[in-house]
Amino acid sequence: MSSPPLLDYAGYVFDLDGTLYLGPNLIPDVDLMLAELRRMGKKIRFLSNKPLQSRRDYANKLRGFG
Repeated sequence: MSSPPLLDYAGYVFDLDGTLYLGPNLIPDVDLMLAELRRMGKKIRFLSNKPLQSRRDYANKLRGFG
């Protein structure tokens, strides 16, 4: 039995620091990948195991990347 292709999922959950960005820098092409998933109608959620900032702080940081 093979696993389903990655794009067959309806939604995706991404960790933040070290997955989408490193410190103040967006990881190359992450913005393009997220835009493509959105274009395909996929649901995207973000999570972090680093409770040093509020949800609003993380949302503002992501918005700052564009």
